[in-house]
Amino acid sequence: MTVRASFVLLAVALASAVNVANASMTTRYWDCCKPSSAWGGKADLVSNLDICQKDGVTLIPDSARDSGQSSCNGGEQYLCNNLQPFSDSENPSVAFAYAAFPSNNERETSCSCYEVSVTGGKVAKNIILQAVNIGGDVNQGNIDIQIPGGGVGAFPQGCQKQWGDTSGWGQQYGGVGDEGSCSKLPNPLQPGCKWRFENWGDNPIINGTPKRVRCPASLIQRSGCLRKDEMSQQPSTLKVASANQAVTAGFKRGSAAASSNPRNNAATGTTAPATGAGAGAGAGAATGSGSTGSTGSTGSTGSAGSTGSTGSTGSTGSTGSTGSTGGAGQAGGVTAPGSASGNGQAGSAPVVPGSSSNGTGAVVPPVQGGQAPSPKHHGHQGHGVKHHGHQGTGGQSAAPGKCDSGAVTQPTKNNATLKMERRDRGAWMTNYNDCCIQSGSWSGKADVYNPVKVCNKAGQQIPNTWSMKSACGSGASGDLTYTCPDMAPFTDANGQTILGFTAISGNLHSEADTECACYETTLKARGLPEDVHRWTSKNIIYQVTSVGGLDKADDIDLLTPTAGMGENMLGCPTQYPGAAWLDTKNFGGMKAQSHNQCDSLVRNNVCMKKGCYFIADLPNNPWIERRARRVACPARLLAISQCQRKDDYKFPASNFASESCNKPPVGFNKAGFKFDFKNSKCQGALTAAAQAGQCAGI
Repeated sequence: MTVRASFVLLAVALASAVNVANASMTTRYWDCCKPSSAWGGKADLVSNLDICQKDGVTLIPDSARDSGQSSCNGGEQYLCNNLQPFSDSENPSVAFAYAAFPSNNERETSCSCYEVSVTGGKVAKNIILQAVNIGGDVNQGNIDIQIPGGGVGAFPQGCQKQWGDTSGWGQQYGGVGDEGSCSKLPNPLQPGCKWRFENWGDNPIINGTPKRVRCPASLIQRSGCLRKDEMSQQPSTLKVASANQAVTAGFKRGSAAASSNPRNNAATGTTAPATGAGAGAGAGAATGSGSTGSTGSTGSTGSAGSTGSTGSTGSTGSTGSTGSTGGAGQAGGVTAPGSASGNGQAGSAPVVPGSSSNGTGAVVPPVQGGQAPSPKHHGHQGHGVKHHGHQGTGGQSAAPGKCDSGAVTQPTKNNATLKMERRDRGAWMTNYNDCCIQSGSWSGKADVYNPVKVCNKAGQQIPNTWSMKSACGSGASGDLTYTCPDMAPFTDANGQTILGFTAISGNLHSEADTECACYETTLKARGLPEDVHRWTSKNIIYQVTSVGGLDKADDIDLLTPTAGMGENMLGCPTQYPGAAWLDTKNFGGMKAQSHNQCDSLVRNNVCMKKGCYFIADLPNNPWIERRARRVACPARLLAISQCQRKDDYKFPASNFASESCNKPPVGFNKAGFKFDFKNSKCQGALTAAAQAGQCAGI
């Protein structure tokens, strides 16, 4: 029954450093998507991460950053060309780059810089990385570096939309296999591609634990992103050229104008073609000495030229004119020592079948129905498309977000309505049960009073911590953490309304907007022969507690004990070894035909038996009949999940349920109202059973 993509990623503890003591390698990707950190509100920032128009150079103003869409969602917001790696001009053993980290604590990591020592780098032995993205496909300990020609990963649509034909860009995972193939990339992206073959290598191994350092001025000059806490960090002690040293108090970035800001000196060569007439004819080509290559010299402003638009940005309208100042010519032409046009290393990434890591050369397995998972979060507002408790978006995918998927819709800022799309099929509800930590169980996903609760192997609630280990993490051992088994769907006394907890597409939605939010919609059976004895139509009120690789904006995956485990096959067998109801098909689960069959398969677990009953009565993947509407969360959903959004008071109560506990708590519509989880009488029988140890058996 279940059609789902979930990605295995262990929790990464984050404090002043990214805890990747068990790190394995630096992987690579370049998908042209808007990075996750480019959405507003990710962290306390002095200035935001730049995003660019199609030419990869012209900046999109802050006022439009959250109203537009990523190129990977069909929009016109792209990764800027200049966020490529480069090496220090005086000490080539030190490199600088931008990366996706396997974390969704973006408030801590977004635009932070980390010093990383590596083994296997051809020339570079140390690299300072600014975290600008997150990835559900970045394995624990790995760091995914933005390197042109490193593989478009799960989001080929971004670069195709920006540059057209990308057939010469190498493997989807891993990218081009030799330096000569870098010439098949657009000119502005070739320097970073060549850097890999001359300076870096093929997925160098990380030594020890990356540590946070104060960001180098050159990285911020390019990215534009500066944290408010930057001056509280210690500078790196690596010896580098002055332009690559840490920012100092009072740091001021160059002008944001495309003609003078050093961030636009992405690389030599042309940019994406202009769409208007009168493309730039100015003479502002860079010739500066640019010790790091990241700034270079842009020429003064370029010679005027009566109709010359900025050469590197292309024309912006029918006339293509930028006014009397003329165009800046090819503003990206950095030719000085240490420029981004340097150095890079050979070798394509290894292929690791079954891995979902983006840009590593790994093969991402398709989910049932042929949909490819969309793990990296690239610009999913949402921070963190981490799938079932994998600390992150994320997100974007993944998301999804990455975030970032091929989506064509995304929720509005208040997410009052989840948008529906219909293509080859309508939206539907599937089911899953992988026992992994819910994505919403990690703090920092959204503005909530508490994250979604977690449980131990016995099904009893334990504290949420950043050091908790998901049972679905590869190689996880010791004291593992699970989804609480009482988070099972139930039916209101009116018999017409289901309530439960769901995952939605982390690649098409923002966890910041949707995590722990509640929605209502209507379900309708698809009329399949096997469903003749099951109900035909019901309403549903659900709370979003996780994200996954669902391929439609309005698809929902209902957390249902004994349903299919999807791709996360580690959690439930660890929690319930030997259980007869464990799904061996991954998708669909046991699909019991009757309550009697449930009684024979689930012998000693109250929560699992309740879920089995629910599935026995449930039509196969019922259609979602109308757009989901945001509503205030019912008291029982809040009491079970223990997660309440601070904006819940803004939304109306649903009229679907009749029981008082299945309606919002008294006082819910007042700003600052905080639900009393501990003293609530709405938790229900399953919560009491789980705490009494009755949901630990098989």
